[in-house]
Amino acid sequence: MIYPEIYNHNGERVAVLKEAFDIIITDEIITYDGGEETLEFKIPTLEEKRKYIENEQKVICRGREFITRIVEDTREANGRLITRVFCEASWYDLGDPEPLNDLQFRDIGPKKVMEEILKNTDWSVGNVEITTPRYFSILEPTSPLKAIREVVQVYGGELEFDTINHKVNLLKQIGKETNILFTYKKNMKEIYRRIDTQGIVTRFYPYGADGLSIEAVNNGIPYVENYSWYDEVGKPRQLRVVTKTDDRFKNPHHLKQWAEFQLEELCFPAITYEAKVVILNEEIPDMGDIVIMYDEDLDIKRQMRTVRREINILEPYKTVVQFDKPLNTLAKARPQYTGEESASVIEAVHQAMEDVVMFNQLFNGRADDGFNYWINRGFDIDNEGGKSGKGAFFTEGQFGVQKSLEQIVRVANRDAYTISAEVEITDLEKGENGRVGFEIEVLYEDGSSENRFIEIA
Repeated sequence: MIYPEIYNHNGERVAVLKEAFDIIITDEIITYDGGEETLEFKIPTLEEKRKYIENEQKVICRGREFITRIVEDTREANGRLITRVFCEASWYDLGDPEPLNDLQFRDIGPKKVMEEILKNTDWSVGNVEITTPRYFSILEPTSPLKAIREVVQVYGGELEFDTINHKVNLLKQIGKETNILFTYKKNMKEIYRRIDTQGIVTRFYPYGADGLSIEAVNNGIPYVENYSWYDEVGKPRQLRVVTKTDDRFKNPHHLKQWAEFQLEELCFPAITYEAKVVILNEEIPDMGDIVIMYDEDLDIKRQMRTVRREINILEPYKTVVQFDKPLNTLAKARPQYTGEESASVIEAVHQAMEDVVMFNQLFNGRADDGFNYWINRGFDIDNEGGKSGKGAFFTEGQFGVQKSLEQIVRVANRDAYTISAEVEITDLEKGENGRVGFEIEVLYEDGSSENRFIEIA
């Protein structure tokens, strides 16, 4: 149904507003601190069905559930009476229930956390594609909506709200890669490109507690640099300096890593595209979809991601779509340590910094913190069998069953790396395709990858 459907407070449909016009659904990717999903429409005030429109009632449009928030009656200059209705998606109501307090999880994946956050609401957990266990806590009164957004901060991924079934999905990345081509004069009548280099940073001076700097671990240099964007576009390098202090850091190694994470994002400009597209309803890309944009005059020919839409339901040729550069999923899944996060994220950062060992890229390599940071498939923990510490990971082989421990790490800029572990193997009997060892997948900045298996038995 393309027209708004009005439901009373008993859940009964009372009207289909076929007289509505200027029906606009606006949505954008939902992040830990942003994202919207709204419906606006107008209807003649003297229309009989106007009597069914009230504040705080359910409206269904294009398979989505909204709640009316603003109802305005206006007399226009020509004397015509018009009622304007503004609605928010029903997931906005997750910001209203009683706040959560003192919620703490250690070595737990996001699904269990989300279930706890939503247990006293009329929402439930849907599809969760991320299973990596992490530390998550809420240490001050926080609404379920804000807490759900913080799940993204800690675990990564992107939220998707199913407003009809009241389910919250946590996906690695919403949308899909498509072959949809947007070309000026074909299905784009206007195109706007914004490249904002005001916030670019190429040299970062980080400071921690009590004036701590990174000189001692950075060859006597108190800053890190990254000129990736200037090099990629062939422009002369420019010095763009920023200084940041974060008193949480008391170790120079950790401080340097934090600065390098920050600079990976700050060294690139903010680039967005907005296009008025000439398309039919079935051609509007879904949220998150990656499309191809081509405009010879503006020298635009690249893959872009759908990040915001203003969908004109009755006149789709007036739809406006905003595109951004496709996400580097792994990079975006990593928490962005800005020093402004809530208590739960700060605690996660502290935990990560405590667990990392200089020159060892793995977190929690000795099982001191359970399976935190690991994706576990079939392993257990021996709390007394460790070599360099008390704990160790162990498993018993099983014919036809693959068992593994997996961790994604961000490596430093070195030319060579060493895989080091002490492994004890007893009574090994391998099946026809059995193997024991380390499987390494290296992902390069150009998008290519390389796999290598190191056999140990």
